[in-house]
Amino acid sequence: MLLEGALIAVAVALLVPAIIVAVEAAAAVLPDRATGHPLPASSMGPARLAVLIPAHNESAQIAATISDVIDNLKGTARIVVVADNCSDDTALVAAAAGATVIERHDPERRGKGFAISFGLRHLDVDPPQAIILIDADCRVAAGSLQTLAELALRHQRPVQAEYLLVAPPTPRP
Repeated sequence: MLLEGALIAVAVALLVPAIIVAVEAAAAVLPDRATGHPLPASSMGPARLAVLIPAHNESAQIAATISDVIDNLKGTARIVVVADNCSDDTALVAAAAGATVIERHDPERRGKGFAISFGLRHLDVDPPQAIILIDADCRVAAGSLQTLAELALRHQRPVQAEYLLVAPPTPRP
């Protein structure tokens, strides 16, 4: 009798975490119950969305990144490149590709964090509803920036994208 009671207690103790995991798994497959409605792409005018790209000596790839952003957002966003302590022609290449370029020269305070802060202060003058931050050497999947912007605006929260590293077609050691 005592053994049966102990076994029942152990079974109940193991059953509780299993039930919790099952409830969490079931909740994960339920549709998103956001309080807002999906935002149509046309609701975001040029001043409502900004893409901020910090760049340090990225002239070799910045034009491709800007092209991806333009293709992705069909001209509905401001693209701001922070040419941060560059010693190459990143600023010229980015401007020629269609971005607004702001240059930062501060050899004492180097790094992406300072560049991002500088870019955000620039955007404070005419703040957008959402800011997408991407690296200067990123490739952007079709539709991904629009999805990020819509989710951020709908939920009024930061949204993190999946960041995958893909080997180039002809990798070198």
